Amino acid sequence: MALPPESAGSPVEVTHETLQSAATNTLPEQKSALDNTKQTVTSREVPASAFSELGAEASAGHNRNIGQIADKMTGADKQYAAVIQGVADTTKKFQDFDEEQAQRQQGQQQDLELVAAKKQAQPLSENGWPIKPALKTHSVPGSGGTRLTFVDGPAGELMTHVAGQIQQRVESFDIPGPPNDPLNDGSYNVRPIGSGSTWSNHASGTAFDINSDLHPQHATGTWTPAQVAEIRTILGEVDGVVRWGGDFSPRYIDEMHFEIHATPAEVARVWDRIRAEIENTP
Repeated sequence: MALPPESAGSPVEVTHETLQSAATNTLPEQKSALDNTKQTVTSREVPASAFSELGAEASAGHNRNIGQIADKMTGADKQYAAVIQGVADTTKKFQDFDEEQAQRQQGQQQDLELVAAKKQAQPLSENGWPIKPALKTHSVPGSGGTRLTFVDGPAGELMTHVAGQIQQRVESFDIPGPPNDPLNDGSYNVRPIGSGSTWSNHASGTAFDINSDLHPQHATGTWTPAQVAEIRTILGEVDGVVRWGGDFSPRYIDEMHFEIHATPAEVARVWDRIRAEIENTP
């Protein structure tokens, strides 16, 4: 099969598409030329009378030669047809393979979309974090052993840091509760907010309470002005990604409560900075 002049001396990429094109465009032309030659040769058959005294024997010999040439051309014609059919068959196999690959990729994409849809359907707490996450329990820095459980990862680490700052700069977690409720500090707890259907941020491991008997829900003024100022300083140091329940609307005010109030990416950014500061502190 001849290559175009400009391709001489250069590598030629051969694909099933180019091979099919060559077979479709070039081989039929050659086949047609062969048919024309075959017709011309066959038309050269002559009657016995044209050989005078040699008669029928010469005519038969000549016509046998013509027939043999025609048979060879017929064989070549079949070979051309076989090549064309072979290329067509190969192209069909490639097309079937491409279609199978496309279907497989489509199936994989559908699986990914299904996983994403299931993940999106996972129940979220009020601040948009998934409930019942992977958890990690931390000791509050500076406390006498108070332990809080948070979501595993940057959010849990940051909440532990904030709890430690409150412990050391505002109020101790070690203050005992009343005899009938000694455990008045809380963190992870799978429950809704009040009697509603919205999941509490405690259910996603992104909140904690401190000394609930000293700072009961809906009560105001349970912290001194100096304590409130220090709380606001601590929350400012973490770029406001942690919110204090004392800043809730009057209907929902909850001065014992602290919670994540940001996206995972925002929390991770703040925690990376805080962690670097801690590691670089002499």
